[in-house]
Amino acid sequence: MISLYTAVACFAYMVSELRWRGRPWYSQKYSQTVFDVWTLSHFLHGVMLFSVGNLLLPASFTTPELVCCVFAVECLWESFENRDATIRWFRRTSPAYFGDSVLNSFGDLLACTVGAAITSLLR
Repeated sequence: MISLYTAVACFAYMVSELRWRGRPWYSQKYSQTVFDVWTLSHFLHGVMLFSVGNLLLPASFTTPELVCCVFAVECLWESFENRDATIRWFRRTSPAYFGDSVLNSFGDLLACTVGAAITSLLR
């Protein structure tokens, strides 16, 4: 099953890809601070991903494994979200968006993981 090592590997991949794509570590620009207007949506990603995973994945998955799964999926989402084509697509409705900083992506991951953890406590 998925482990903490897998989640850490996904996090390392996300950070290295963001830096390779030229994303800054931190910026005061729109959507590049640690938390932004989209933080709540990432919290809801955690709630949704944990709930769906709880329904679809085998019962042998423990709660920590499921939270690690959610974390890994969100890392992959952050990598996808910060590709040039995705940023251009988002800019059609939000012209001030230029992608996330690495620290903002970490804040998004944190919000998602907290959402998953809270959902795990409510099940």
